This record gives sequence, C-alpha cells and structure tokens, in this order.
Amino acid sequence: MRALPALIVSALLLSGCGGGSTTSNQNTSVRVLDELHTSGNVGVDVNGDFNFFANDLGFDTLTSYGAASNNLQQVVVVQHGTSTVVVPAQTFQFAQNTKTTLLLTGTEGNGSFPPTIVAVSDDTAAPSANDWKLRLIQTSQLTGGAVDVYVLPPAGNINTASPVRSNIDFAQVSSFVEMTVNGAQVIKIVPAGQKAPILFSINLTPATGDIRTLLLKDSGANIAGVLLTN
Repeated sequence: MRALPALIVSALLLSGCGGGSTTSNQNTSVRVLDELHTSGNVGVDVNGDFNFFANDLGFDTLTSYGAASNNLQQVVVVQHGTSTVVVPAQTFQFAQNTKTTLLLTGTEGNGSFPPTIVAVSDDTAAPSANDWKLRLIQTSQLTGGAVDVYVLPPAGNINTASPVRSNIDFAQVSSFVEMTVNGAQVIKIVPAGQKAPILFSINLTPATGDIRTLLLKDSGANIAGVLLTN
C-alpha cells in the first residue's frame, strides 16, 4: 500500500500531477482524485491510446481540471510507466458544460474492495439565500459497512437528531443536502441505522453559499476525512 502523505489537506487542495486531454469540448472539464491503494503510482488512460489524461499519480493526489470530450470515453488505470492494468476499463460520457471528478478508489488485489472508478458530478446549483450544501464521498474501508451522516451544533444530541444522509456505502456518493447557516456545526459519521460509535467527526462553520464535500477515507488504521470545496 502506498504511504499516506503527512499533509493530507495540502495534497487534496493543491493540484497534483497530471494534465488535461486535448479533446474538443472546452466546456466539459474532468479531474482525477486518487484514493486507490496500490503498490505504486498510476496513470489514467482514455480510449486506450496511452495519451494519458493524468499520469504518475500518487495516493491522495487531486489533479487540476482538464478539458474532456462529451463523447463516450473508455477509461482505464494502469501502473505508471507500464501497460499493467490496475482498474479495468470503464465507460463514461461527460455531459457538455459540466465538471466531473473521476474518483479512483479500492485496493489492488482485494476482492471485497476492488479497484474502481467513480464519476462524481461537481456541478450543483447555488444554495438558496442563507443556506449551504454538503455531500459525502465514502471511500473508507474501515467503516465496516454503510454509514449515516449527522450535522449538529457542537452541543447537539445525536440521540434526538435525524441523519441528513443515510446508508452511504463504500464507493458511493450521497446527494447534496441543503441546510440553513446556523453558526458552528459538527459533522458526525456513524454506522448506518445507529447512533454510535462515532466513526469520524469534523468541525466547521459554514458560510452562506458554501458547497462542501466530505471525503471519508482511511489513514493507516484510522478513519479520516477531508472537507473539499466545490
């Protein structure tokens, strides 16, 4: 398994290695987020021509957006510098005038969490006045199954609250939930249908108009999370 960088937030918020394709539609943009547990760096090949959309990606890397075609695209992940397939080919079609993140996740050689590519739409309408939005990308293998998402004030009681999103399993992405801005909040992740244990929690103070994505992931033997801004 590739080592996790010490500065997870920096790795995710800064552009990593990789480049955009040279296809025709400049209004369709794609980037790659590498959360794939493999023995080395990888390349993302589009349509089998080895004109890599992104190359030499290390674990926890988020590339910048690159222009992409809205034709059908066959995407395969290979070991860097080789033609050895890490993630078998999957076919995607990116809608015109959209932004998409290709999430690489799973573990090489693990039948329970096989390597896969998940297309995550980054397009979302602005929230209503005085609101903010949140969604979850679930890439943690340590949760033991699907999870629920709670958003509470710091002194809030999870036992009397309802989840804002429920039953999000590995390699799934929840829909956005829109909430009223109301000062400091705590996002808590628990096993689906339960109130405890708290698998992960993170504090934030959302502002009006914020659109946030919580990436739930594994950091060694621990469950971790990073808040991304759309």
